Amino acid sequence: HQNFSAGNNENSIEAHVGINGEANLDFLNIPLTIPEMTLPYTVLTTPQVKDFSLWEKTGLKEFLKTTKQSFDLSVKAQYKKNKDKHSIPIPFYVKDFQAVSTPNNILIPAMGNITYDFSFKSSVITLNTNAGLYNQSDIVAHFLTSSSSVTDALQYKLEGTSSLTRKRGLKLATALSLSNKFMEGNHDSTISLTKKSMEASVTTSAKVQIPILKMNFKQELNGNTKSKPTISSSIELTYDFNSPKLYSTAMGAVDHKLILESLTSYFSIESSTKGDIKGSILSREYSGTITSEASNYFNSKSTRSSVKLQGASKVDDIWNLEVKESFAGEATIQRIYAIWEHNMRNHLQLEGLFLTSGEHTGKATLELSPWKMSALVQVRASQPNSLLDINYLGQDVSLNANSEHQKVSWKSEVQVHSGFLQSNVHLSNDQEEARLDIASSFKVSLWFLKDIILPVYDKSLWDLLKLDVTTSIDRKQYLHASTSLVYTKNPNGYHFSVPVEELADKFIIPRLKLNGLSSGIVIPTFQVPFTDLQVPSYTFDFSEIKIYKKLSTLPFSLSIPALPKVRVPKVDVLTKYSEPDDTSVPFFEITIPSSQLTVSQFTLPKSISVGSAVEYLNEVASNIADFELPAITMPEQTLEIPSIKFSVPAGIFIPSFGALTAHFGVASPLYNATWSTGLKNKVEYVETFLNST
Repeated sequence: HQNFSAGNNENSIEAHVGINGEANLDFLNIPLTIPEMTLPYTVLTTPQVKDFSLWEKTGLKEFLKTTKQSFDLSVKAQYKKNKDKHSIPIPFYVKDFQAVSTPNNILIPAMGNITYDFSFKSSVITLNTNAGLYNQSDIVAHFLTSSSSVTDALQYKLEGTSSLTRKRGLKLATALSLSNKFMEGNHDSTISLTKKSMEASVTTSAKVQIPILKMNFKQELNGNTKSKPTISSSIELTYDFNSPKLYSTAMGAVDHKLILESLTSYFSIESSTKGDIKGSILSREYSGTITSEASNYFNSKSTRSSVKLQGASKVDDIWNLEVKESFAGEATIQRIYAIWEHNMRNHLQLEGLFLTSGEHTGKATLELSPWKMSALVQVRASQPNSLLDINYLGQDVSLNANSEHQKVSWKSEVQVHSGFLQSNVHLSNDQEEARLDIASSFKVSLWFLKDIILPVYDKSLWDLLKLDVTTSIDRKQYLHASTSLVYTKNPNGYHFSVPVEELADKFIIPRLKLNGLSSGIVIPTFQVPFTDLQVPSYTFDFSEIKIYKKLSTLPFSLSIPALPKVRVPKVDVLTKYSEPDDTSVPFFEITIPSSQLTVSQFTLPKSISVGSAVEYLNEVASNIADFELPAITMPEQTLEIPSIKFSVPAGIFIPSFGALTAHFGVASPLYNATWSTGLKNKVEYVETFLNST
């Protein structure tokens, strides 16, 4: 049976639908018989099903209780009209004509109240839902839905309310709640905007409780701009899983926090995460932890960042793993520095198959500054195991370089059960010499020489070298080999200098003639775009180049639309000339002193320009609510530019050949030998030599 009604009058609009009836489910009591069947295109056969009752075997009997089911459904919606109206003015003009009567505004009815009701009833469950949207002093939305049933799992209540307040700013508040036998949850949030600040708060919590799992969740988010823009967030999660049928358990927690702070002079963000778990799988216990921390800080002078990560995992009698990672870095105008560290310990045991325990470490550093660089990389590992003979592996690489000295070194070490191998390589260069050093050492057992037979002597290599005199098969032998190549620089050479004449205030390089160029190029006065800097006219005279001892730049301001103004001060660039001597070439030393750039105070605009149209954001905000966008002002900032000093050569120096020597050596308990050879410049002749011991 069903009915429908609808109506509309000056006060409201409403509609109603109702349906009720009965259903007979006796057909579910009819026994079903399904014969044995072979699945097409396979050799699989399904067994015979005989006298199977859907009502009895599927649980419908306990759930529905009776095959005679009835239901009743009702839906009602209503809109209650609002007598108030909004008036929108519309000025109306026609060229060369004015209408006798023209409308001055448009009237739009204000929103009224909307309600909705729904209900469904049966012998198993009853559902009710109510919802409404109300336009009063505030705009409020509310809904409520609930159920009742003979089955506890189907009973619930969900309720929510949201309100929008437009007095003294804009405020939106929302609340939600859910309750059920197995789950509960709540949510509350508030967002408010005033003429001076913005504030937001969100809280969410949930609880799950079923026979094998218990879990609690909570999340909070807060932010405001009262004293300074700040955002904080936290998440907490705890859980407990227990399944006797699976012989498994798990219990743990997760905690995450985030903090963000910002002022016009700096910006920082910090986050941390912690988690742990402990339980068992098939009655074997396990555990794990993880921790991470990260932070970043930025301002006009520097940037700092750091990250830390720690983790551990353990399963009884199988594995145990611990890992630590860290990174830190800092960058300024004068220096960049970064460091990374890694540590790991592990143990793995597969019963009767594999066993290993080890420790790994790593470290890397990097430092950069004007005319200087250094780097270090270290990797070391120890991983003895039942399959491979490698016990230890180490690698070290370092680099240091500046304008006077450069050095690169590499060190490698490998250890096995039967011995070890070590290698070193060094490459360096300074004002006196350049050299390359290579050395290698190893210690092994020479038992395999017993199996190398020399037909000419009809003896093994072991017997030929008479190793029985100095060693035995079960002893290890040591061997060291090294070589070096050294070039000693000659301080004498040939100089080719550019002629320089020094006056009281400048240096002059005369008599330069360049083919294809006129004696001078005139650059007219011009204005640098987006600045108040006017560059005066200047003539480049290639017949003589003038280098002033003190050159002052003009102060100016950089102005780009919608961005703060940047003031660049006057800078005095100083130049010195170094006279040549017997060991160097002349050069100009140029020094640019430190200076400060000033970024003026700046207020973020409240309007947007698109072509010739200008949109004022405050007007948009006031149309929404009694709300004015807060003024955000960046205070004056100072950026420091460090002093820079560099040299420009004023000539060329071609050094004479110095000395080149090479050394090679071998040392062991059985045999020692060294060789040396070289080539030396003796001014009037070249000397060579060769030594061997």
